[in-house]
Amino acid sequence: MLAVDRQADAKLIRQLGGLPALLVNFPLFLIFFFGLFIFNGGSSEPFVFFFSIVLAIHTVIWGIRAMVVGVTKRMVRPSEPAPPLACGDKAMIFVSVLQVILFTMLALVCITGKGKGSKCKLPFEATSGELGSPWAVDDDNMTMTAYNDACETVLTEAMTGSMVPYFLFMAFILAMYGVANLGVSFSFLNHFEFSHADISDYSFRSATIVIFAIFEPTVLKKFAQTDGAEQEVKRASMFVSLFWLGAVLIVHVAQTFLTRIDFGALEGTIFDAGPTAAFAFIFAVIAAIAKLLMFTVLQTTRKNNTVIQDGETEFHHTLFCCGSQWAKNRQVPPEFAATGAAATPTRRRTWTHDESEAVDVGNGACRDMYAEGYPEG
Repeated sequence: MLAVDRQADAKLIRQLGGLPALLVNFPLFLIFFFGLFIFNGGSSEPFVFFFSIVLAIHTVIWGIRAMVVGVTKRMVRPSEPAPPLACGDKAMIFVSVLQVILFTMLALVCITGKGKGSKCKLPFEATSGELGSPWAVDDDNMTMTAYNDACETVLTEAMTGSMVPYFLFMAFILAMYGVANLGVSFSFLNHFEFSHADISDYSFRSATIVIFAIFEPTVLKKFAQTDGAEQEVKRASMFVSLFWLGAVLIVHVAQTFLTRIDFGALEGTIFDAGPTAAFAFIFAVIAAIAKLLMFTVLQTTRKNNTVIQDGETEFHHTLFCCGSQWAKNRQVPPEFAATGAAATPTRRRTWTHDESEAVDVGNGACRDMYAEGYPEG
């Protein structure tokens, strides 16, 4: 990257970095994931599990980095220092990330716990003694009392049979939540009023923020340059999060009160099933209450803000990538187009005093060209 002088070439190389992640690492991750969890029930070697995690991390970081640069490479509006996140926003991000992680762990418990805990013996049949006597003995020399004690904490076939449908539904809503948050993130980044030069210049930092936005879109406030943009980010994230938490609570209520799965009876799962299910339920309730309170405060603040209430919002989100509204959101405002500010990078190479003395007068034009920066395109 140091050998690349032109910013357009540097951004193109950043985009090309996503190809190995998409064409090599992602297929390998799918192979190891299905081999580890789907077919072997999580009983493969720990190295395979660790390697799958490494592949997933590399695929996500480099893939999202390439998409961020691809969307914002021409959004070179001058950047301003971003204010730090408020303590309330940090707490909300922490709770949301932990809640999503726990829900994902519970989904993996469901798929690795399928069929485990349901292998009870056949219904008891006394072979000696009075039928129903606690001293009666079956073919395996087991008393009825011992049999009942052994099967008391073992899941029924109906419970274990629901594990795979639960996993599929949980995986579906996890995927939809991630896709929705990514859509919100890139829809904001596609707005010229929202994006700025530092987003594509500091691509790894921007990709990290977008990755956190998959769990909680409020972190996109790190990109916002105006108070109106921050309010719109929080408002959009509230809508997505409330739908997500509604689906999550439906799953927890169904597992607890409908199928009544005793996760404490599951053994041999990838995570300890009992505590995972309990903490996932607790943090889902905490996150739902916090989101509802924040949504109420946000709506009240929005109504009291005369600028947002009386004027039309400048952010128009669309579900159709590269459509007419998508292209309209990327348009350069006339004031930027007239001055050429939208086509000039804001970060320029600075020359030290020693470098200036080392370069002779004949190379002054070249030095001035580097100092001013290459135009985009």
